[in-house]
Amino acid sequence: MKKNLRFTSLTLLVLLLLVFTYNFCSSTSFSESKLFYTKQRLGGFNKPKLKFVSSKHNSFFSMDFGPYAAHRGIASKLPENSLQAFKVSKDLGYKVVETDLRLTKDNTWILMHDYTLDRTTTGKGLVSKYKLDDLNKLSLKGDSKSEAYGIPTLEEFIKLCKEEDLIPILDIKINDTEIRQQDYKELISILNKYDMLSKSIISSNHKEVLGNVRNLSSESPLAVMMDINNSTIDLIKELGNSFVYFRYKDIDPDKIQLMKENNIKYAVWTVDNLEDAEYFTNQGALFIVTDALYPSNVIKQASK
Repeated sequence: MKKNLRFTSLTLLVLLLLVFTYNFCSSTSFSESKLFYTKQRLGGFNKPKLKFVSSKHNSFFSMDFGPYAAHRGIASKLPENSLQAFKVSKDLGYKVVETDLRLTKDNTWILMHDYTLDRTTTGKGLVSKYKLDDLNKLSLKGDSKSEAYGIPTLEEFIKLCKEEDLIPILDIKINDTEIRQQDYKELISILNKYDMLSKSIISSNHKEVLGNVRNLSSESPLAVMMDINNSTIDLIKELGNSFVYFRYKDIDPDKIQLMKENNIKYAVWTVDNLEDAEYFTNQGALFIVTDALYPSNVIKQASK
């Protein structure tokens, strides 16, 4: 009887130890899995610090920007980011046209500002969930005419800029975790194909995106869309062939003075008021991105 009691007690003790061990391991495994998932979303474990080669070029210094850049074409007249809007921008006297870049599901660079299709196209849902062939079946919104405006690819846009002698600003809207190395190479390849490497401005508010572009091209001017402080100034100097490109409402006299002290150039977006535009022009802005202001030579011609 005593032997049976000892055996039963020992068995229960072993079972309790097994249950405790299982619960502990399961809890630890869950915590580690959650940590792994969180770190993956933040860019993975021990992601190495990006290193890039500083450019010695200053290609944007020789660019003739004119006073204003057309924001997504001239969106007040035609659907934003349509090839037709950029053609009209040229007719109105703009020398610089700004657009936005995203990647399709099959990794084609296209012109699209929003991460969804709903606002600007006849489609719905995430841009990244559509292949190019599917996007080609959609049209851009924003014009009352019956003519259909398609979603342009980056190559179609760069080809147009080459033909029309326009300076493109390519605002990469996605972050580095969404871009493969091959996608960066394809971007540079398209610019190189049309001899537009040194004639195209690439902008981003992600240091990693700017660094990856710089590693593939020292010729391309980079527009750094980050708040103006010492850290940003250091990044611009490190990148080389770069300038500040920031929202005008967030630029005060102290920030302008900081840029002047460090010999950093800058441009602003998106200014639709003539008084504000004249202020930043007088403060040395390279150019001003706008939806509503027209180059002075067109205004003078129109008044004759």
